[in-house]
Amino acid sequence: MHLLRPFSLFLLSALLTLGCSKPSTPLRYVVVPKALTNPYWFQVEDGMKAAGEKLGVRVEMIGPAQASDVTAQVQILESLIASRVSGLAVSPNDPDGVTSVIDRAVDAGIPVLTFDSDAPKSKRLCYVGTDNYTAGRTAARQLLLYLKPGDSYAILTGSLGALNLNERIRGFRDELKEQKTDLHEINLLNCDETTDRALDQ
Repeated sequence: MHLLRPFSLFLLSALLTLGCSKPSTPLRYVVVPKALTNPYWFQVEDGMKAAGEKLGVRVEMIGPAQASDVTAQVQILESLIASRVSGLAVSPNDPDGVTSVIDRAVDAGIPVLTFDSDAPKSKRLCYVGTDNYTAGRTAARQLLLYLKPGDSYAILTGSLGALNLNERIRGFRDELKEQKTDLHEINLLNCDETTDRALDQ
């Protein structure tokens, strides 16, 4: 959580800067994660609320129950647009699925940034996050330290639609291909960003 607090402060400061016109009502910023099931998001929420207290603004986290539920994320965003929030930080479940609703928010004058996962074709004002392709390549190099030629591996991902996770998988596979490793991928598993399902698989 301590590492996420500076990031959350930066994220919220960016939203405040992007929505810099003088407000007529108290500022309300909403973080919309891919899902509320991953413990990672609890840490993000703690960091964002701490940043909100420091900056004197109201911060909430509202998200779908499952990372695979793109429709629910879109409906949440539509509701937040209708309520005229001051700004949105979104981690898209599916970049194509949320692009139009992000565009509607921006057209309505609501600053939107994406973080953790991006929707690059949308009108979002910026993306804050990891170079996920490079992260995937780094993970593959680490795996090679522990496997020998002929070994098998499986990939466990949180969502099959999220751009950030798919970029990590692409980087991972590209690195193994370039290294000309004799390794065999036996499965690509989706835990839908839930710890219990990940452990079961």
